[in-house]
Amino acid sequence: MTDDLSQRLNEIATAAGKAAHDGDVAGVRAQVRQRRRRRMTGAAGVSVGIVGASVAVALALDGSSDPSIASESWDACGQDVKAAAGAVFPGATVYTDDGPVGLRLDPTTTSGSAEVYVAAEMTYAASGVDRYAVVNAAGAPLSLWVVDGDGRVVGTGEPVGSYPDDMAVTPQDSTWMDVGFELRSCGGIDGTARGELLPPGEYDVVGGVGVAPASSGPVDAAAAVVLAPAVFTVGEEVEDPLFNAQCGAEWPGDVVTSTDGYELGLRLDGPADLGDVAPQDPTDGDPRGAVFTVTATNVSDADLDGLTGHPWIVVVRDGVVVGTTGGVDDIGLEATMAAGASIDYEAWVPLHDCTTVGVGEHANTGGGDPLPAGTYELYAVMGFFFTTPAGGDGPEGDRTDVTAVGGPWTVTVP
Repeated sequence: MTDDLSQRLNEIATAAGKAAHDGDVAGVRAQVRQRRRRRMTGAAGVSVGIVGASVAVALALDGSSDPSIASESWDACGQDVKAAAGAVFPGATVYTDDGPVGLRLDPTTTSGSAEVYVAAEMTYAASGVDRYAVVNAAGAPLSLWVVDGDGRVVGTGEPVGSYPDDMAVTPQDSTWMDVGFELRSCGGIDGTARGELLPPGEYDVVGGVGVAPASSGPVDAAAAVVLAPAVFTVGEEVEDPLFNAQCGAEWPGDVVTSTDGYELGLRLDGPADLGDVAPQDPTDGDPRGAVFTVTATNVSDADLDGLTGHPWIVVVRDGVVVGTTGGVDDIGLEATMAAGASIDYEAWVPLHDCTTVGVGEHANTGGGDPLPAGTYELYAVMGFFFTTPAGGDGPEGDRTDVTAVGGPWTVTVP
């Protein structure tokens, strides 16, 4: 591993441990959308609860095998991650920095599971080429490895789901994707056998994207591979989640007042009625949907100091979840509020029937059928990560992590 990549891994691990972790709690995101983004997501949802602090793990290798996983999946084990990436994309030049395409992964947190959707952003970084085609590997546009402090592969990401093979990066767009993985041990991580899902803990991961200059259409071979590090945290399993935002789940009527964020003094407010909103067009690169402002207010007598992200929006009809924001992206929005202060956050949700997202004709778009005409309730879910007041959460056990919910706010699909 190069010194640059190792340094970036360490910097991101440190920053993520002290700041907000993106993940299933609330779709934590950090930047207001300023450019068109092509988002590719699968049907996904969240189960929200209190995630315990992650534990440290010792990384090692053994020779055990799992016959249920293809043998070639383990070829990368023990290799330097650059060598592993080069083996996935033969003949391609591997970049840890200053590549033709920029790649950024969001730190990701799950509760009790090493099955995860990883949000990644690709940006144009080279001149003289109008378009870079993304080359899929193992059916996915993103590859993922778990590495130790020396950049040696100690776990592999097995892609799950189906993805388009025609993604591209151009100068005018910031291209987003959400790719599902099962992260499995090479063997020896906290006593795991080869092929087992990662146990609770905090891990360094490296993602890779293969690209090649192409004026149109997909290509078969990558000319370059761009690597980017991130942090992946598997929290302890939550036996009794506060609520379940998965597609088709029942949505509790008392969810707003039942959260630890409400107990801390956080209130989320929005427009009582958004009026008539056109549903998202699944083929539109800059889709419509419900776009509005969620205001977080600290009604307690104490100051709060921390971070959050853009709200995860849940669409409910007749007490059942029928839509969600979808993929998650961006971390690190300011959430420092004096007693009585408020902060506004941008919220957005595509008005798709979540049972159709990524299914059938939408398999290669991440879109879905528009919701049927009618009136729906919207709820905002936000995860907050406070250093003041200090608590026992986070990798260093010095944060207070809470979830706040606001709503319902009505929207009518004409």
